[in-house]
Amino acid sequence: MLAGNIPGRTRTVPLAIYAAAEARDNRTVLVLVGMMTLLRFIFIFWVNLWNGYRLPGGMGTDEPSALCEDQ
Repeated sequence: MLAGNIPGRTRTVPLAIYAAAEARDNRTVLVLVGMMTLLRFIFIFWVNLWNGYRLPGGMGTDEPSALCEDQ
């Protein structure tokens, strides 16, 4: 087993990207990287939404965000 990969049974996304790049399969590399990037942005957005983060001056509460307070 290498980095969580059981040969012939499972494959992690980083290893799939590496294997596709080694095989010069650029379309698969772009799809996998794009999918992972999109999932990361969705996850970060969801965590910020779940924590109630609001941009200053934007829509949401009128209370200033703890991250944006002037000191």
